[in-house]
Amino acid sequence: MKRPAGPVALLAKWAWLGLVAVAVAGFAISRRQVIVQDLARFSPQELVAVAALLLVGKLGMNATMLLATRHCAITVSVRDGFYMYNLAQLAKYVPGSIWQFVSRIAMLRARQAPASAIRDSMLAENGWVIGSALLIGGALLGLAQPGFFQRLLGAAARAPAALQGLLAAAALLGLVGALLWLRRRGSRLRPWLLRLRPPWGAWATLSLGWFALGASFWVCLRPFLGGGPSLPAVIGVYCLAWVAGYLVPFAPAGLGVREVVLALALDPFVASDTSLVVVAVHRVLYLLDEVLLALLALALGPDPAAQPTPPA
Repeated sequence: MKRPAGPVALLAKWAWLGLVAVAVAGFAISRRQVIVQDLARFSPQELVAVAALLLVGKLGMNATMLLATRHCAITVSVRDGFYMYNLAQLAKYVPGSIWQFVSRIAMLRARQAPASAIRDSMLAENGWVIGSALLIGGALLGLAQPGFFQRLLGAAARAPAALQGLLAAAALLGLVGALLWLRRRGSRLRPWLLRLRPPWGAWATLSLGWFALGASFWVCLRPFLGGGPSLPAVIGVYCLAWVAGYLVPFAPAGLGVREVVLALALDPFVASDTSLVVVAVHRVLYLLDEVLLALLALALGPDPAAQPTPPA
């Protein structure tokens, strides 16, 4: 879990959001005609299919959270897990990178879960998610597109200097942050890794989740591809782009980082302006699905059996 951000880190997160907003506004103004033409190529059926696959992927991640809590001896019903996970997901867009964890911790504490079990369940969940994304993404790309990483570096070298600087800064800060975090917590993580290995059920759930999320991006991309990358390659790219966004400390929900990595990966197959439209449409549908799931969670409410009994 992440510690509360200091003032410098918080400023960096707000600055990053500002840069993303300025970049999006500039692109929308300067490429308005291209955007309109590209948006017209999406059919309603394709957009519905993308949204449906995103829902399946998000539910897979929700199920992973439920498995992690139960793996750590926290009793959570399906309804209560759905309520807690989907409400907390919207908090990740708030600069600070901790609010989804803070809100989940508060809800679990209200259900009398021990602090140590909450800590272990959230470490397990995030470790399973990141580890599975790296393994699945690396394996699929190694099999389907062995030259992907070389092409990605070539695309980055052809990017504008400002974008190269942003990517370099993001990579450097992410690496430094990860190394500092491992230095502080590495000794404590070793026994945790042994104790909280993911069960086979978690691997199956995560594989389904990553397949659905990656396939949603592939469906979003299909109107603009002639031959293009295969479905396994796109799923692999999406997994690694998701990890890149997760690990960069100043990008809430990977906003901007995930999209840049995906756009660079599309460079050999799709025009740069079009790739930015595709990743933007996918992110909007991703966010709309998260809002829909949060509203559904609010409508269903928490599991009444899990609510603490008020004192007499």
